[in-house]
Amino acid sequence: MKTFKIVAGLLAIAFLLSYVWMSQSPISFLYHLVEGTLIAGTIYGIVLLYADCNFRVKRGKGIVFILFATTIATHVMRILYLLDAESKEIKLVYFFKSYLFAHTLMVAGNAVLIGLVVCLLIWLFRQPKQKIIKTTGVSLAVTAVISTLLYLYLQRDMSDEKIYFNYDISTLSDIQDFASYEQKMVYLDFWHSGCRPCLEEFQHHSEFRNLLDNNEVNLMFIGVDRSKPGEKMKQRLLIEKYDLQGTHSFVRLEEFHQILDDAGYDVHTHGSKAFPHHMIIDPDGTVQEIKAEKPTPELAVKLNNMR
Repeated sequence: MKTFKIVAGLLAIAFLLSYVWMSQSPISFLYHLVEGTLIAGTIYGIVLLYADCNFRVKRGKGIVFILFATTIATHVMRILYLLDAESKEIKLVYFFKSYLFAHTLMVAGNAVLIGLVVCLLIWLFRQPKQKIIKTTGVSLAVTAVISTLLYLYLQRDMSDEKIYFNYDISTLSDIQDFASYEQKMVYLDFWHSGCRPCLEEFQHHSEFRNLLDNNEVNLMFIGVDRSKPGEKMKQRLLIEKYDLQGTHSFVRLEEFHQILDDAGYDVHTHGSKAFPHHMIIDPDGTVQEIKAEKPTPELAVKLNNMR
């Protein structure tokens, strides 16, 4: 068991270093450091608890307390990170919004799941050889079937449903080239799966879409936070749920802010960078409105007549 503890510890450290590596600013580094510590610590902590087989021992109580404290610290750092990225003023109310805490709970839950899988593998390797072969074979077969079905479902051709995915769009220049190629007005919608106002808009988006002239206007949705585990899958499911017909791409939060900066966004003039955010690009690739109105019947008429 000592060998398994060492291996689990080394894997946790390697994961933490790789997680921190994606940081692009001091506040991003601190956020990823704390969140990475939560994930790595949870995985390693579960392995230790499995080794002790008792939550009541001194070590067990200490691990549970540390993981609880790290979860709270992760939530706080995530809020600070988002507020800094969106140039918002720090307010106490943000730290108590339940939907903002959902991401941290999902991260902690995923870490617990990974930890349990590691424990299962440790248990498996300690079993007789014949049992290992049989259990491994069944597990691999089930995993392969589930993974294949999920992959085929997510990668299926959706062109008939008028929902298109273009993963090459990640900069303002890419968006402008798209508008020039299509020779249409492009109405951009930046969103993410944890944005409640975004999802509220999506509930009525079909009404807005039906008023648009498809020969004049192209809808583009850009989901933000692509780097988060499972985020792209969650966004794709939401895209299907709300039948968001149009062109879709996914970018990291840093890329979203870079797109706005390249378009000339000024927080003093346009306000904080928040979601949902809309922009209008004309067929020549020119940014007509850097902070456009939300989808409404009036805006649909305006877009149809902007060329």
